[in-house]
Amino acid sequence: MEFDGIDTFYGFVNGDFPELGSFCLSALMEARGMVGCAIERDLYFQDTPLQVIQQRAETRYF
Repeated sequence: MEFDGIDTFYGFVNGDFPELGSFCLSALMEARGMVGCAIERDLYFQDTPLQVIQQRAETRYF
């Protein structure tokens, strides 16, 4: 939702516990999945209301 233009973002983090919070681009670039794959940018992402994204995240866990 926000980017400081350097390294820090604020937005919805769909991790172990989905939440609004801050995260760093540098941390995302260093992160690796279970088989060692890097995180990739979603080239087809479309602007979506936060409420819709949160609802989708909730259905993933329940």
